[in-house]
Amino acid sequence: MPVEISWLVTGRISYFRYSGVVTLDEIEQASQRGIEMLGESDAVLVHSIQDGRKVTEFPKNLKAMLDVSGKAMQHAKMGWMVNLTDQNPFLVYIASMIGKLTQTRQRFLPDVKAALTFLADVDSTLPDLTDRHVPYDKISE
Repeated sequence: MPVEISWLVTGRISYFRYSGVVTLDEIEQASQRGIEMLGESDAVLVHSIQDGRKVTEFPKNLKAMLDVSGKAMQHAKMGWMVNLTDQNPFLVYIASMIGKLTQTRQRFLPDVKAALTFLADVDSTLPDLTDRHVPYDKISE
């Protein structure tokens, strides 16, 4: 499955793992699920970790990507979006441009631990993000 979606911290931090060849339809479905997750949460802000480190191919049409993902990124509850990439320059460019066009708060970081450290630093309302609270066993680094 090219997109796996779960809560790392229920109602507070979502985790989207993309792998292999990812299509525009799959990104649209993931975006719709993201909107559902934002609606499920009672939190003021919900952060998202978007893990694209295992992506081999992805849509390169900026407008099409913006059309399918923009609504989720502009949701009133969208907090920080942390992008994990293998430093594929074009993937970073597309994600960066979509973030700028949607005025999304975003960071590019190397791994989940760095993402959680960053989120803990910027949001003091998050629970303790140590190993016992976050299911690292579900995440392959």
